[in-house]
Amino acid sequence: MSGTVIGTAFDAPFKNSRSHYCYPREKLVAEPVFPYMVLDGGAFQFTADVFGGADSDLLLQKTMDGSLFDVFRSGGEFNWEKSFAYTAGTNFRPKYEWQIWPQRLYMTIPPAHAYLRTGDPKYSDKWLEIVRGWSGAHPYQPYDPDIHYVKTDMVWRDMQVSWRTLSLLHGMFMLQDAPFSEADWLWLYDFVELHAEHLAEEARERISRNYAQNHVLQIGVALVMAGALLPWLKNAGEYVALGSDTVKMNMEGAIYKDGGSNENSPSYSHFIARLYLEAYLMLENNGLPPVAGLKESISRQYEWMYHCMAPDGRALRISDSYAMSAEEDIRWVAELFPLDFSRDLTDRLFPDSRMAILRRGDITLFCDAMDFPHPHQHAGRPQTLVYLGKEPLLVDAGCYSYDRWEIYTLLKDQDYHNVVYCPDITPKKITTEVTLWKPEDGIVETKILINEPEGSYEWVRRLVVSDEKIAFYDRAVSDKPLRWKSRLYFSRRDMYKADEHKMELRSLGYHAYITTELPYIQHIRTVMDDENKINYAIVLECGSEGEMFENTTEILIKKL
Repeated sequence: MSGTVIGTAFDAPFKNSRSHYCYPREKLVAEPVFPYMVLDGGAFQFTADVFGGADSDLLLQKTMDGSLFDVFRSGGEFNWEKSFAYTAGTNFRPKYEWQIWPQRLYMTIPPAHAYLRTGDPKYSDKWLEIVRGWSGAHPYQPYDPDIHYVKTDMVWRDMQVSWRTLSLLHGMFMLQDAPFSEADWLWLYDFVELHAEHLAEEARERISRNYAQNHVLQIGVALVMAGALLPWLKNAGEYVALGSDTVKMNMEGAIYKDGGSNENSPSYSHFIARLYLEAYLMLENNGLPPVAGLKESISRQYEWMYHCMAPDGRALRISDSYAMSAEEDIRWVAELFPLDFSRDLTDRLFPDSRMAILRRGDITLFCDAMDFPHPHQHAGRPQTLVYLGKEPLLVDAGCYSYDRWEIYTLLKDQDYHNVVYCPDITPKKITTEVTLWKPEDGIVETKILINEPEGSYEWVRRLVVSDEKIAFYDRAVSDKPLRWKSRLYFSRRDMYKADEHKMELRSLGYHAYITTELPYIQHIRTVMDDENKINYAIVLECGSEGEMFENTTEILIKKL
């Protein structure tokens, strides 16, 4: 094992400097670096889709044997920009994740981690080979705020620069006793400084617009980490101050007071909260001024994630969320940061992010009533998920790789969610309200308003949950006749259609008897499952036409 595996100390090679990192070495060596470090949704989905998984052992194997780079080869030649070359001059939409994934140097983190665990120089050599190779292929591009980042090659813009900086800094901590030359280390310090100067420019522009979003948060965290870990850099103090201001702006603009995130995607909440935690620990461990309110916000974010995780311990698949172990992530964080909130799983309404949770017997119901649109959010408002014990019953269509436009965009639409909707209206905005919350009676009621050129309507849904029953009471009204549809997506299980008003679903654990006031049709639709795999759901669809839609659906649950 490399060196003395203890603590957060970074003794910068060839510099008379000791600073401190966010994670202790003994924690890092004890766990796979992915998922110990949380990937954003786009990176996870691309990695799982293209490489067959997103765990660090798989990425390490593919990086070391070279197969990871095959997807970036063209005519046998490696090309960092293979993605844009693939679609150039065609009618196909660009595949942005394919372009930006290698620019962030995600693949360098597993070899650095392997070196930390083993001390084997083959891993540090591979790390330096990739970093120098990337640098040689990508001359610096000055920041130009007048050009939208999607109009660039996406190499020296936005999240690519911040995540590349974080990848470099994570790696440098894990490789601090690697057999690099003095020239290598001095070059690395200069390379990080180049990135930090660029990020400082971008941060100033974002702050001037008060633009809060997870990509901007990453800029702030990267600046804090660069300034705190490499304190001899000329503008290190400015990086920390500017990064802290950026973190604070995002905390105040994108995180609700109840701990929810406006990304409305629970796996993103884990990714985002971990960024806040890294900034907090970098400041705390280095004796630097804290960001006011950050500690309290981090605690509230993890409280939200704890209560909003599925009964099987995974993050809920709402909007662009992927299935990850929320339980494991919270356990790891609790080893680094005090999480004092109650672990009692009870009925809960988070009023700012508008997530309602009802628990009765084996039934757990989640109702996500956040307004639309927000970043990474899907149009199904409000979205309702139901679990029986640890089994999903009523499911979200989920999210697939952002590059797979043919399915990714479909899964975002209203008709892939458990809602009442009008197929002739495509809402650009949905206003949602929790109008009744009576947990003592197992009741939550929501109202949505849609007002578009094609038509407007108001829809009220009341959900009533008891130990063995879930009832949906839906009523929607418009000022003109509309086509209405109601869809409920049930997870894959054995199905029996008794008649046009009754359906039975059966698994090894439960039998569900479903009745609808309106006649229904049943069909099958593609969804993502809790293993992040393409699967199917059983869809129960009711419909009518007119100025009003009314329907009652009841689900009676029997445990086997």
